[in-house]
Amino acid sequence: PPHTPSLHGRFSFRINMLQRQACRALSNMTTMHLILPSSSAAKQAKQALKSATKLSIDKQAAAPESKLSKVPPFLRKKLKSLVPQVQLHEISGGPRPFHIMRSQMGKLPVYTDIRNGRSKLVTILRKYSGDIDALKTELESVTGTKAVAYHGRLEVSGRHTKLLNDWLTKLGF
Repeated sequence: PPHTPSLHGRFSFRINMLQRQACRALSNMTTMHLILPSSSAAKQAKQALKSATKLSIDKQAAAPESKLSKVPPFLRKKLKSLVPQVQLHEISGGPRPFHIMRSQMGKLPVYTDIRNGRSKLVTILRKYSGDIDALKTELESVTGTKAVAYHGRLEVSGRHTKLLNDWLTKLGF
């Protein structure tokens, strides 16, 4: 039977919300409980989410992670862009091929910028010297996201100010 426009709109909103929750769960790598409506399209969405992520749906055990070929198309790009994250206690202190200078007030040069009408948050690292590629790879491994090098600054999407301050303090900068 054909859906009424208002019911169809509500259902597509529900699926979009589930997609956002799945992407958020992938980025946090945590388990999450979802309660889905009982329809055939919702059952297909439930199967896709079970195979793609470590979700616990309707209070069942978390499904094991599967290969990238079984992942729904809206999650493939997110999985490819993930960088393995290293915990701070696993990082050894000591000399590095780069150096971070402090500001005139004695603080670390880690800043946060809000862009695109408050929809994009970026953490910026400035005042560095030495091997930029080594700094960029370590920054990516600590934050778990891609770092972009611009002239005089490294930018990482997301709010990582406290994490970067702790990391740089542990390295002795």
